[in-house]
Amino acid sequence: MLSHLDPSVPIQGKSTQRWWFSLKSALANLGEVLGTIIGSSREPVVTYQCTKDGVCFWRCYDPISQQTFRFATENEVLQWLERLPFTEY
Repeated sequence: MLSHLDPSVPIQGKSTQRWWFSLKSALANLGEVLGTIIGSSREPVVTYQCTKDGVCFWRCYDPISQQTFRFATENEVLQWLERLPFTEY
């Protein structure tokens, strides 16, 4: 049904690629905003994103400090998570 949105299927054309990456970025941002509005979640938010140029990175948001970080590797994300202060939820 939505096989044309399957990330394993190559995307054809530059305009389609730009649209796809813009949609993914908008949905990731929407998810972060909704998470902040709906709940007072104090859990970090980690998403994997790619720019329209194909540069991929891990985007990490700490709702306690309200800071966003970018990391190139999963290992960097794990190290960041381990450094966060533990709080009761």
